[in-house]
Amino acid sequence: MGQFNINNSEYKNHDKNKQKQLAYQNKQEVFQKTGEWPGRKIVKKSSEAWDEAKKRREIKKENRKKRQETKKVINEQKANGVQVGKKRKSSKYTQEDLDELAKDIAAIKKFKKNKISKEELDNEMGFDEGEEIFD
Repeated sequence: MGQFNINNSEYKNHDKNKQKQLAYQNKQEVFQKTGEWPGRKIVKKSSEAWDEAKKRREIKKENRKKRQETKKVINEQKANGVQVGKKRKSSKYTQEDLDELAKDIAAIKKFKKNKISKEELDNEMGFDEGEEIFD
């Protein structure tokens, strides 16, 4: 009887643990030959010019100084007894816009319940005779 050369990596085993073990052994063989682990990605850091990095650091320093100055001012105001509230972003809509929107919604609800006619709805919403919103 002669010797047979069988490559175990070509045949799948039914046992998943044995499959994993063979795959690991194959990766080890490749690592020993090449010195790199197969399937591992090399991630290089992107480099930036030193003057750009210096500008970025300067901007950070300026921002830090501004924050410290505002904290000092707020702490001084608190020490003097002045109540300081947090800044809030102003709303895009004025109270007048919100009231008008609520009025229009109420008119549409009345129209859907057949309490007002289409002409009355158009008048309440401020449409001209040629414009239509509902068919």
